[in-house]
Amino acid sequence: MRDHARSEFMTKWSEVPLTFSQRRRYPVVVKDTMHNIYMGGVLVDGGSSINLLFADELDALQIPSTLKPSPSFFGITNYSSVKPLGQIELSVTFGLPNNFMTERVLFDVVDFGTAYNAILGRPVLVQFMVIAHYAYQAIKIPSSKGAITILGNQKATLHCDKRNLDMVELIPGS
Repeated sequence: MRDHARSEFMTKWSEVPLTFSQRRRYPVVVKDTMHNIYMGGVLVDGGSSINLLFADELDALQIPSTLKPSPSFFGITNYSSVKPLGQIELSVTFGLPNNFMTERVLFDVVDFGTAYNAILGRPVLVQFMVIAHYAYQAIKIPSSKGAITILGNQKATLHCDKRNLDMVELIPGS
């Protein structure tokens, strides 16, 4: 009886083994596809409770859409709170043509500068059943065809880190 109850909470791919073999030392910055456009510089942030898309990137996607209202949130900037422009749901795809997963993801759209195109927080990690390994700079996603492995893009990571540091230096009082 207990095994039956446990299996109700498991998806059909939850027993796909996810292993890591390469050691790295940077945040996980990946490339994925949003709304059928390949996008680099996407930060995987397991500490974030929201998914963020930056207004400049939404403009670059050229999606004719109306943003849905979104509540303010705290903890992203030095300000007491951030009021998003709104929310939008986009298709996000990880993987290659022979092994991929696509899900509709809800993003809060914000209008402030950062070096990243988007930040994928815990909601995406749960939705895709992502296992993120920050020491290996990689994520793994179980699928019907086995594990999807997405290695962090070290060049994009270093570029984003440098741009973020340059941006901080321009903030008065930093």
